[in-house]
Amino acid sequence: MDRWEIVVDGVKTSVIEHGVGPTIVLFHGAAFGVDAEATWFRTFEGLSADFRVVSFDQIGFGRTDMPGDGVYKNRLERVDHAVGVLEALGIKGACLVGHSEGAFMAARIAILAPAHASSLVFVTTGGTAPYFGDDRDDQWIAAAEAAYNDTDRLVSEDRFVASNGHLSRHHDPVLEQLMRANYRRGIATGQDRIFANMPRAETDFALTGDYRMSTSFPISQILISRPC
Repeated sequence: MDRWEIVVDGVKTSVIEHGVGPTIVLFHGAAFGVDAEATWFRTFEGLSADFRVVSFDQIGFGRTDMPGDGVYKNRLERVDHAVGVLEALGIKGACLVGHSEGAFMAARIAILAPAHASSLVFVTTGGTAPYFGDDRDDQWIAAAEAAYNDTDRLVSEDRFVASNGHLSRHHDPVLEQLMRANYRRGIATGQDRIFANMPRAETDFALTGDYRMSTSFPISQILISRPC
């Protein structure tokens, strides 16, 4: 992968790219230590023989600048940054692929700036799924909180790696090394402090339903011209 930096609205942004062909843009999710490379390095390997594959660290993640005010940028604010990145790179009519909150971002970009998107792929996306309005919502929220809300995961590098490992189907030593490096980078840049002070609306699964429904639905607003 090639890596370089661009500046978007004053934010130094780390971009990775590889391959030649129709453009696919990959959006990572939103957790401490997450970035474009750790999320998508295997995907780059699989797609870059046939596609131009592009990804970038969102504001407040990875090698991209942390917010200047030290305040966590929510998914809507990160969409604004992402649209700026796509415009700076001259990307139009791309297949947008998002993981988790990255899928929310891909959907939102297709609504707000449809010229950038020809098609969408959502991967394990709690970031766009609507609630059912019955007991299944409570069951899903309880399961999600049990899986993801480990309040002690940042106390050490080993604990952080272990907390990610229980969400994986197998151990990937390359991913482990990337996550160890990302943990150290996150501590050094103050990302841990930003995450510690996130507003409740970003951490409480029960509060996010209306937020998602009002900003990424109806999906019928999205015009899809062709599949990836």
